[in-house]
Amino acid sequence: MTNKISFFSLLLSIFVAVLWFGWNGYYLLGPILHLRTLIAGLLPYITFIAPAYFLLDRIPEFHNRSHCEQCLAVSMISLALAVACVFLLLTCSIGYPLVLMGISGFSLFLGRSFWKRWVVNIRESSHDGFIPHLSPGTWIVLVGCLLLAIAAALTPPLGYDAHEYHLAVPQQYLKIGAWCAFPYTVYAAFPMNVEMLYLWPLAVGSAAGCTVINLLFALLACVAIFRWSRVWGEESESWTAVIIFLSTGLVLRLILQANIDLALAGCAAVLLLSYENYRRNPNRLDGVMMSVSLGFALGAKYIAVLSLLFPFCVMAFTDLCINRRRDLLHPVFFVLAGAFALVLPWLIRNMAFYHNPVYPLFNAFMNGQPPFFHDLFRVAHAPNPETVWQKAALFFQLPLQKSFQTSLQLGFSPLWLFGIPVLLKNNRNHPAFRAIVFMLTTYIVWFFVTQRNDRFLAGLLPVLAILPAYSLAMITSRKHQMIVRAVIHLIVLLQLWAAGTVILSDKSIGYLFSPGFEEDYYARHLPHYRAIAKLNHLRQEGKTFVGDVLFVGEAQTYGAQFHPIAPTVFNHHPLESGLPPSVTHVIYNASELERLRKGYGPLGWPLGEKLRAWIENSEGKYLQRIFDAAPEMPGVVVGYEVMR
Repeated sequence: MTNKISFFSLLLSIFVAVLWFGWNGYYLLGPILHLRTLIAGLLPYITFIAPAYFLLDRIPEFHNRSHCEQCLAVSMISLALAVACVFLLLTCSIGYPLVLMGISGFSLFLGRSFWKRWVVNIRESSHDGFIPHLSPGTWIVLVGCLLLAIAAALTPPLGYDAHEYHLAVPQQYLKIGAWCAFPYTVYAAFPMNVEMLYLWPLAVGSAAGCTVINLLFALLACVAIFRWSRVWGEESESWTAVIIFLSTGLVLRLILQANIDLALAGCAAVLLLSYENYRRNPNRLDGVMMSVSLGFALGAKYIAVLSLLFPFCVMAFTDLCINRRRDLLHPVFFVLAGAFALVLPWLIRNMAFYHNPVYPLFNAFMNGQPPFFHDLFRVAHAPNPETVWQKAALFFQLPLQKSFQTSLQLGFSPLWLFGIPVLLKNNRNHPAFRAIVFMLTTYIVWFFVTQRNDRFLAGLLPVLAILPAYSLAMITSRKHQMIVRAVIHLIVLLQLWAAGTVILSDKSIGYLFSPGFEEDYYARHLPHYRAIAKLNHLRQEGKTFVGDVLFVGEAQTYGAQFHPIAPTVFNHHPLESGLPPSVTHVIYNASELERLRKGYGPLGWPLGEKLRAWIENSEGKYLQRIFDAAPEMPGVVVGYEVMR
């Protein structure tokens, strides 16, 4: 009788919910749009899961692994296959949205029988301890981390870099279905493994789906950290390491901004886990995973050479020398060769378009370079000049400064300081020693070679998460362990609260909890996007011919349905040679031009003064103002029509 009553109550609840949502369809639209965003972001992943499993199934060691590591390997290979597929489609000049959607549908249809086994595989991961049996307090912290990460992933990215090239370049590839040169956008020449994944959500019109891809890399890093912590021998605190990683403000910020650095964090975690597994038991599977993770990172960002490849080589060489593991020399060499083979297509593409495989790096030696360009690029990508004593003091001060002064709201977590006992006391044959070598090498290179951007340390985030968890596991007193764990959870909650004040801001909260489209969200908060939308509307109406559109003081072109000419800050502006005859409209951003002009510092930017003077002198003569995209700030973002 009780079962019948419960069943009737369930049916009644479903009926009432369906009736209410049907009557108030407005409130149902929000969850549907967010579900669409999640599916769009997961599309490149789920499209190639079945082919990835088919390939790994041929490696005998694959079946001897835990279900958790099997899922990790399949996920990494599926993302690599998605990148390879897009690269091939663009090379064949058929990289159109319809083709991408057709491949997804065809792959999902052929792999329908695989999904049953995949669901069973995930279910059996509970036997690996991945489906946790945690205390209520730990569950609350973990769920809070996941909810905030999902909220960040569902919010359309507003970052400058995202609208300048992370989203704008793949959008342009989708429009023409092939590779094309970007003579005024230097960043388009960078390797773009992650941006190739962005083509899938952009093909269905979802920019927020790109942030879901970053969430996916964060979750892959969590799985790798979970398994890596078990290699360290800290089974009891595996989930503490995951919680520390996922609550780090920098991780949440990288999800929110649609930057690509979380791919480096995920690849670093997989690389270090696979190295430890291979070291214990040499096998083909871990060799393949090391090559794929390292090659994927190198094909995602040039900085991976300094933040991942070089530290990994130093770590492996140290291991070979100190622990006399000469048997690892040849396998590591083949791993590096495999990683280079995976990044080789990007080098060939750059050679074809720019006559320099690593353009714009070393361009002064390979292809010639204007001195002004070289000076600007060098200043923008080099650390500030400092005396020897200033540099020495800052070397030790910076980790503490970034852990406390700049950690809240979206920076590094101070919890890595709990890992100091591991730094002071560890066995040279323990994974902790190799992780510390990797960490110190990365920090030294980051400090002395780069301009010290926080994002360039993304590859260290898995190490910074696992060190405090291992220190917690080393505590022998149960009472002291409970106290330290409570302190860690308290700091995690504080980090989540601080990050939540940014992620769940006035801008995003309305979008997350009420129905809305990404285009409306961008138009409300980005004046330059309103200008782009107005020109898109003029083009659709057909009353005004919209040819090439020249951007002055602005390089964010995502959303443009026309052909934009938007020079980045490092290139000479085409106006120096006169207004191109193909230009019919101009978008001028006075505020951004002023910001860029000040950003050049001691070098100055004479060209910026010329551009501003040209706009002021041309208005009414050659340029007719047709709209003001920011009426609340007249003259800041203006659209002009060229008068011929």
